[in-house]
Amino acid sequence: MELWQVRREYRLVAMSLRRRKEPPDVYLEGVEEQVLSALLLCDRFHTELGVLRLAKRCALARLKRVLRWVESAGLARSIPRALTRKDDAAAAAELARALERKGRDASHLRQLLDELAHLDRRLEEARARISRMTTLSEEGLQLLLVHARVGKPAALAARTG
Repeated sequence: MELWQVRREYRLVAMSLRRRKEPPDVYLEGVEEQVLSALLLCDRFHTELGVLRLAKRCALARLKRVLRWVESAGLARSIPRALTRKDDAAAAAELARALERKGRDASHLRQLLDELAHLDRRLEEARARISRMTTLSEEGLQLLLVHARVGKPAALAARTG
């Protein structure tokens, strides 16, 4: 189930729980708190994911400027021009190796490549955390539905398709 579906179903369950006449069960409040905290963590992780994507775009733009500078400065005269024309990290790594073989300093290029690799790892970690939190909130929502007697998990699956 997608995160937006979990949020929608939680809102429906929460509204029906608030309308009930009898006082809420302590266990039910704990499950509801678990679902809420997982949804809030998902929001935080989505924000982190957006920031990481922006940082990666900025690092790629810096890499592009460095590659253009290497080309225009004439540092890569004996290196194939295709390596300085490509904007991807693999071509930049090959260019850095070629510059190092020629005795040129490629530390700034290496630093940018390391930064891009680090950002890629952090992006994957953030996606994995979002996935785990979505699963956790979905499981809590299923418990909430069962124990609140608002609906059954089969009814939830039928509504979300």
